[in-house]
Amino acid sequence: MIQVGYVQQQSLHNWEKKYFQPTSQGDPLWGRQWTVNNTGQTREPNLYLDLNAEPAWIQGYTGNGILVGVVDDGVEHTHTDLRNNYVSTYSYDFNYNDSDPSPVGTDSHGTACAGEIVMARDNNVCGVGVAYDASMAGLRLLGGATTDLIDSSALSYYRNNIDIYSNSWGPADDSVTVDGPKYMTLLALKEGAEMV
Repeated sequence: MIQVGYVQQQSLHNWEKKYFQPTSQGDPLWGRQWTVNNTGQTREPNLYLDLNAEPAWIQGYTGNGILVGVVDDGVEHTHTDLRNNYVSTYSYDFNYNDSDPSPVGTDSHGTACAGEIVMARDNNVCGVGVAYDASMAGLRLLGGATTDLIDSSALSYYRNNIDIYSNSWGPADDSVTVDGPKYMTLLALKEGAEMV
């Protein structure tokens, strides 16, 4: 015998895609974001060679529910375009061993990288991040000498909570230096890649 737990007359309805179309009114620098929307702004020969973000946004992939750790020279987390996506709980400064990953002096690379990822949309400030609904943690590693242990710690900091680590750094590009990650850093990368 089958028991019925719920009965309801079904009716048809239509859902709409909730897609955000960046504009120069809502994001004044959108027209210059050739890495996200390449319409030939830089007169390069590879028109439309970009991150292809708009088709992902149309499908609803905006970074919602994802935490990105930006491992770099610090993140200006109080910036208008970043502050609402910033998560202090998972942020750290590995140079000064404290919880504030703010850049020092003129360091701005980490802030720019964080902006490429989580820059707020439609707020009349700059452009829009490729994953504008994602959350972001700042992990300041650059700006001082580090060790293999410090590097590996940054690459595995809160790895059960941080979904993606953004790294845009490495050894000197001086045509002489041949260097790369050391044992513990390689182990952190391996363990992170194999996490289930």
